[in-house]
Amino acid sequence: MNGGLVQWQNACFRSRSHRFESVILHHWHVAQLVERGAVNSVVAGSSPAVPVQSSLSWVILLTTTIYNIERQLIKSGYSEFKNKTRNRIAIVTDRDRSEVMQEVANLLQPLGAKYIEDYTTPKGARISSVGVVVVGNEPNLKVIYTKPKFNQSKRAPGSGNESNFINGINKYLDKSGYGYFHTITIKFVAKNNRKVLEVGDVLIAENVASDTMGRKKADVNLVRLNQPPFPISLKQDDSVFWESADTLLGKQAEIILSTLDGSGEIIYDKKQQKVFIGSDNNKYTGLSIPLSKEEKTDAVFGSDILGNGAIIKGTYPTALSEKFSFDEKLGVLTIKTSRIYETLNEINRSDEEPYLLIRKDVSRTAGINRNRKYSGLRVIASYKNRVTSGAVKILDRERFNLQ
Repeated sequence: MNGGLVQWQNACFRSRSHRFESVILHHWHVAQLVERGAVNSVVAGSSPAVPVQSSLSWVILLTTTIYNIERQLIKSGYSEFKNKTRNRIAIVTDRDRSEVMQEVANLLQPLGAKYIEDYTTPKGARISSVGVVVVGNEPNLKVIYTKPKFNQSKRAPGSGNESNFINGINKYLDKSGYGYFHTITIKFVAKNNRKVLEVGDVLIAENVASDTMGRKKADVNLVRLNQPPFPISLKQDDSVFWESADTLLGKQAEIILSTLDGSGEIIYDKKQQKVFIGSDNNKYTGLSIPLSKEEKTDAVFGSDILGNGAIIKGTYPTALSEKFSFDEKLGVLTIKTSRIYETLNEINRSDEEPYLLIRKDVSRTAGINRNRKYSGLRVIASYKNRVTSGAVKILDRERFNLQ
């Protein structure tokens, strides 16, 4: 046996000042010698010889943490991460995510990293559509995956609220000793509409606000063990509308304006290129009509929430907010909210039923439904309590030829 190698290895273990990457390379070198049969054991001080496994699992247990993995990723040029917990980290990227995963697997290959494209948990839960990189084994399995990048400057108000909400959940899934498949139950308790909602088997909360393809409305997915994700549309307490609806309801708004223009109920000033609402020159600040059942469903629930998840109203100033309380014995996280909506009937019974609202907005220069005659106006799927204030003229939907 190579005594010099053993002494050098012992020094690596004793030294607390070694950089992570140096320790990894040292242990990797030793393990490679073991693979080739060059050494069979290492000695720690005067203790009996300890067999060195040909597997790298003992190295991983000693040195692999998400913190150290993140350091390696940063050193290799990755700079943006999400959903970081004790056992998981997501790389945010605008590149081909499969290519990124392969790069990460190669980078972390000294740790025994593997890229598994069709990775699922033992009970069938899918973590990512492009697969994940895994390091180690349960209960210390580390998972690295990717999230698509989007323009942060274009994020809607409430994005900070989403982050605090997500972090407020994930911190209770990031406890020492918890394995990768550790789950909790989340119990939402709404003060205003006195509703309670429980979501079980939650593995992690992830931000999906950038995925709006096909009219998706979810801001957060609660990833569950052996079940589909539970999508949540998160609304702040001070929100006053469901959606900026220039695209969704623009055609209907143009029909309304054209009809009122013909009857003289609105005035279009060609010289000023402004629309004046009300025959007595700007009596109202806006016009509104009720929405159809289909329009309400689309504006509020989109294509992914109804029947699959919920709308949660709540403001979370920090991840340490008093609105999060965890019963570790029961594994239940209680989150206080102001309102919870799961069905359209619940929406219709509230003062937040959606109405189409046309109001002034000088920044809207393209015009309603691209009709520049109606520039300076915007379309909103508004709460009912906003359009019934008296400053908005509510019109009978039946008088307009709307589909």
